[in-house]
Amino acid sequence: MTPAVDQVANLCRALEYYGASDVEDDMRFVRSAVNLPVFNMAVLLRPLEGQQAFGERIRSAQRFFGSRNTGWSFWLCEALLDRATARRLPDLFEGQGMSCVADTPGMEIEGIPACSRALPELDCRPATRPAILRDFCAIVAESFNVPIDTAARLYTDPGAWSETLRGWVGYERQMPVATAVTAAYAGVVGIYSVATHPARRRRGYAETVMRHAMADAQRRSGLTRFVLQSSPAGRSLYRKMGFRKISRFLVFSTAG
Repeated sequence: MTPAVDQVANLCRALEYYGASDVEDDMRFVRSAVNLPVFNMAVLLRPLEGQQAFGERIRSAQRFFGSRNTGWSFWLCEALLDRATARRLPDLFEGQGMSCVADTPGMEIEGIPACSRALPELDCRPATRPAILRDFCAIVAESFNVPIDTAARLYTDPGAWSETLRGWVGYERQMPVATAVTAAYAGVVGIYSVATHPARRRRGYAETVMRHAMADAQRRSGLTRFVLQSSPAGRSLYRKMGFRKISRFLVFSTAG
């Protein structure tokens, strides 16, 4: 697979955590029990040429989620489109009543980079037990502005995690301070939900948990290539670690 295709495949593996998944032609649809657009997702899986063809993919997603009476979002790797179509994306989605809610670089690195600074020691625990899952839920909810009751519905089921998708919480003196998730799939390890409790940021906690999660995923899967889609808050950290931009991911969403 190309870097864009395998990064999208890995992203889909992570998104499937949120609910049932359907594939129609070159589209994947993920349906969540939570009626929020960001958790009901359409993803283009493979390269596509032409504005007309891409417009039909948007309309097929509208039909899919419209029949289920839920808001939804379209998650897209720009590298899968030709340049002319990519330039028209805001217009294509605006014409369907959708707007861009996220514009993030897709980044990658080969191997776990050497650490360039002293990091705090944390007790990193897999999110497999109810108490740890509640801590994971609380940090992610506050860090990503997810309502706590919604986060509880999404993140507190131990059965939703697996060997290929694993969450982590880092503790300092029994206090949960940071999270990370890895998905080992499609020949790469995807890194997701890297977050620090807002009151404890800029202390190296996120990097500590992230490195622990990367090492665990590499040991279990044998994979050495890591990919992620960076939030604005994490971009500086990932660049310092040596991640490089290889693509651009956008999320367009309905209003509700």
